[in-house]
Amino acid sequence: MEFIVGRKGEKMKKKSWMAVLVALILVCGFFGVTRYSYAEGEQTQEEKELANLGTRLERVHKTMHYGTTGAALRAVQLAASLLDWSCRATVSKEAVESYVDAWFTGYSLYEQTVIRRQFTDVDAAWDILMGKNAKAYMLEAGVFGTLYPWNEPAIYRMDKIIDPILGNAREYSVYEMPDSDEWALRSILEDMRGKLEPGKKGAGLMAVQFAAELLNWSTETGMEPEAIFQLVSEWYGAFSAEEQESVRLRMTAVDDGWYQLLHNGGKALLIDTGVSAKYYPWTDAAMIPIDKVVDAVLGNEREFSVYP
Repeated sequence: MEFIVGRKGEKMKKKSWMAVLVALILVCGFFGVTRYSYAEGEQTQEEKELANLGTRLERVHKTMHYGTTGAALRAVQLAASLLDWSCRATVSKEAVESYVDAWFTGYSLYEQTVIRRQFTDVDAAWDILMGKNAKAYMLEAGVFGTLYPWNEPAIYRMDKIIDPILGNAREYSVYEMPDSDEWALRSILEDMRGKLEPGKKGAGLMAVQFAAELLNWSTETGMEPEAIFQLVSEWYGAFSAEEQESVRLRMTAVDDGWYQLLHNGGKALLIDTGVSAKYYPWTDAAMIPIDKVVDAVLGNEREFSVYP
């Protein structure tokens, strides 16, 4: 029954029909957008995971300052972050490899060289995180709340992250990794280069600290003396002439610190430095590895050999 008549009623009818039409358009638009968004969500799940990976790759490139104080521990943090992503991700290994390859090749040749060096340290840190002392290294690096121990699919994905960047320059694969001896030695050397400043207050005690750390490492290592000498020689040889002079000054101080530990009350010095005394007094066998470390840097410049 129609109660509204006249022009006013016609206008109201027109307004009602227009309101219905607008409502239908809005409803259709809502379902259309919802359906589109749902489809988009299903299509981009892999893209979202890879974008998250890209964020972590950029973090390595922007914050991994190799050769600086704390670089080794930063590498542990970044490696743990990538392993956590690898554990959560559902994308295929092939998709990971393709994405990382495109990310890496998008940089200039110079930047690619920098990135390779950065990921070499991350790769070495990954080696540590696969070893028996992983928890201790994570604790020292301040890494908490990870998905450690990482599952096997995560290891495969991590391998596909590293491989496109390092390729044939990669020293080893995750399935053929050496013990953590090399990485631990590099860590001590880099910390020595970054922290020890001969001539400044407290430098003498710090030199003793690094000597003690090298002696403890020497006790634990299974590396052959020739391999130690070669590794340190290559590490030292990669620096400029000015940087090599700086390293020689620091190693000379460490060499003197080593002498003090053996001849001037080593136990008391260890307490002062805070370095573990679990291997003190060190055995004769422990003197050989540290001697090769010092000799690779100082060579004929050594005033004397601590261990004849």
